[in-house]
Amino acid sequence: MDIVAKCVAELGVQSAIEEKIDLLYDRLKEEQESGGAQGLNALLPTISIFINYASTRPKLTSALDWLRDTRGIESRDDAMWTLATLTLRQVVETGLAKHAEDAEKVTAWTEMRDAIAATVDAIASNSPAPVRDSASVGA
Repeated sequence: MDIVAKCVAELGVQSAIEEKIDLLYDRLKEEQESGGAQGLNALLPTISIFINYASTRPKLTSALDWLRDTRGIESRDDAMWTLATLTLRQVVETGLAKHAEDAEKVTAWTEMRDAIAATVDAIASNSPAPVRDSASVGA
């Protein structure tokens, strides 16, 4: 199981991603188009809110423990940022699959995937993640 699938399983949010993919698309597009934060920082607050909505407290605690045990991530802010980044990757892949017939949505999902690619790759390889704004993800 890759790290993205493991994260989503730990959080227990896959069915919520599939159920709410259209709403997530709308919210993520709004964040991108708002003109505020750019790239990853524009997308992570929405995903952080989604995690808090879709996961349970025990599952979130388990996911935080998993990151501490497997990645050495002690800081709650860093852990939430990592969980949001990995969950965003699954949201994007689910969106690409569900909206494959809609060229406009495929373009938007692809842009989101490109915005997070380097960060997800760094997390997957257990490398230090690129500098990020921890204030962009609340928990």
